[in-house]
Amino acid sequence: MFVKWDGEKIIAGPQGAPAGEGWLPYIKAENKQPRQPCTFRYSEELGAVIQELGEEFTPNWREQRSEGYGRLTDQLDKMFHDITNGTLTTDGEWYQSIQAVKDAIPKPEETDGD
Repeated sequence: MFVKWDGEKIIAGPQGAPAGEGWLPYIKAENKQPRQPCTFRYSEELGAVIQELGEEFTPNWREQRSEGYGRLTDQLDKMFHDITNGTLTTDGEWYQSIQAVKDAIPKPEETDGD
């Protein structure tokens, strides 16, 4: 859904309205990325943030890995199935999925920890 600021309040737009022409994405405040520069207005009626992003946001390697690992509940489900199947090893689904993210998003050499 898109919304726009009419100078006094936020107006809800139609589903699928094109961005531009004053229409901006409807984004809840809790969905804003960490460190993401933006300007916004809060609406009591919609409980929304109109987010106008500043410069291109590039998440750091930790944020990228966190996104790549997926939800914790999904990770625990993979671990459960690996335990049930007797594959909670480096050959198991959970380990392989985590390793794929680590390989795709390498940690910079100057950092400590994993």
